[in-house]
Amino acid sequence: RRTTATLEELFSYILFLLTTIMKISSINNNGALVPNYSYIFHFEQEFEHSDVKDWMEQNWSRVCLLASSVYMIIIFGGQYIMSARERFEMQNVLTFWNIFLALFSLMGFSRTLPELFHVLFSSRGDGLYHSLCIPSFIEKDRVSGFWSLMFVISKVPELGDTLFIILRKQRLIFLHWYHHVTVLLYSWYSYSEYTAVARWFIVMNYLVHSLMYSYYTFKTLKLLLPHETSPNNIGQ
Repeated sequence: RRTTATLEELFSYILFLLTTIMKISSINNNGALVPNYSYIFHFEQEFEHSDVKDWMEQNWSRVCLLASSVYMIIIFGGQYIMSARERFEMQNVLTFWNIFLALFSLMGFSRTLPELFHVLFSSRGDGLYHSLCIPSFIEKDRVSGFWSLMFVISKVPELGDTLFIILRKQRLIFLHWYHHVTVLLYSWYSYSEYTAVARWFIVMNYLVHSLMYSYYTFKTLKLLLPHETSPNNIGQ
């Protein structure tokens, strides 16, 4: 009974946050090029995709190569160093980390989903084609464009997930760090090329991460959760 109640509390918590955030991301399919957001933050309004396009095209490979190289050194070097040391608990830091990434992902999901819905249902019958072939989510929509950039940038600090595993001497599987590296490469490359289909990947990844890091938050706080809600079952 306690497990069932905790599961209901988790999804109620997620639903409440999504509903609250989505209030500032309302969709009005009135034929406009972008959704009719009920509120746009100043930093979103000031976003200009052209300001970062050239830099991304010239530097995405350097950033990914540097980040991936440092990441691999930390993985194997860190495991070697920690093999002769006691594990760190880091519960407070890990809790803050998971809460921050859960809220960030929820915000990103709520600010990119309206553009995807708007394209699918406001494109005169060619919504699916538009969503797969036209990168208006960056070029035309400042809100979605800003949060798409934040998504790409976030893939670098998210490598820190692995650092917690190493310092806490938990089992590090190949799929974990392979996933981090490949998502980093794809995200930065697709943004530099303005790949239209990336809007689907961004929205889905934001959603999955909002659920995943919420789960990790509850787990770190040692709240009971059923096995069915684990990230492995939610799926990447």
